[in-house]
Amino acid sequence: MFVYYMNVPLNKIGIEEFEGYDEEMSNVKTFELTQEEYDILRQPKGLFQEFDERFGTIIDVCEEERIVNENLKEALQSANKMLNKQKNDIAEKAIKKVIDSLECAIQAGTFWEIDIYLE
Repeated sequence: MFVYYMNVPLNKIGIEEFEGYDEEMSNVKTFELTQEEYDILRQPKGLFQEFDERFGTIIDVCEEERIVNENLKEALQSANKMLNKQKNDIAEKAIKKVIDSLECAIQAGTFWEIDIYLE
């Protein structure tokens, strides 16, 4: 089973915990997507395709991709625009999770990273 985690270090210690793969990351906030939510975000012309095109990421299974601090506001704008176009409840819920995680990263002044791996 794949897991879909969006991680945000909350401070400098969180960055160290995250990059050191600490067992307990008390200074990292994790947002989890379901398989269904991920699939909707990953579909053609979906939010993750837009992130890939704008930020040079490859958001896909078995990948770790990061949006750096300088690009967080642009990513948030993209997510908000995508949210306004949604008519699907699952897509709306998924995009709101991404928005929450991006806002958290902006407030923390760190970065946003998505990790997708087989658990």
